[in-house]
Amino acid sequence: EIVKVLYRGADILILDEPAAGLDPAGRHGMLDLIQKIHARGVTVVMVSHSMDDVGRLCDRLFVLDHGHIAFSGTPAEVFVHGEELRRIGLVLDDGDLLETMEHGGTFRFLPVERRKQGGFTATSCVASAAQMGRLLRKTETTLRRIARDIAGGDIEATPYRTGRDDTPCRFCDFREACHFDPTLKKDKLRFLPVESPARVHEILEQEEQQEEVRT
Repeated sequence: EIVKVLYRGADILILDEPAAGLDPAGRHGMLDLIQKIHARGVTVVMVSHSMDDVGRLCDRLFVLDHGHIAFSGTPAEVFVHGEELRRIGLVLDDGDLLETMEHGGTFRFLPVERRKQGGFTATSCVASAAQMGRLLRKTETTLRRIARDIAGGDIEATPYRTGRDDTPCRFCDFREACHFDPTLKKDKLRFLPVESPARVHEILEQEEQQEEVRT
């Protein structure tokens, strides 16, 4: 598709995650091609979650947060906001994969920190393939249960809070349609303790083992 665009003599090329899903060799080949395209005078607009890629390729960056421009400028001007640009989420604890996502040995944008003696720190947001699988299965099971409840006309309002000052309904996108009322029998406020990642994975593993015993 890129070759077709160049053949037509386009002045602007818009790419959405051009290196996504490629192996390391394919990724490097794609990024090199983009550089060559830009060198020919073509304006390239690239959408990417890889700060490493945009820092290497782009002259000017726009960082979006919920549809709004949070930061803009040259890579040097934007990357001074390092802590604010650090991603939130969970990544696979595969060193080779993480190195492909962000080069240099020190992770500035992924939620990962290495130990000097090897491995990742306790604060790193990483999970093994088995742990990722349990999280995905738990998410799918929960969503299917919610869908069944809604289809059956059972719409319980049971928001949760993690502390006394927590206001769960304040930022909820469905608060206007929910009509949460703690005076009703089904509407109740749940209190959920904050667990460590290790404890969460332990609970999920126990739940799967119990389910295997029941079946």
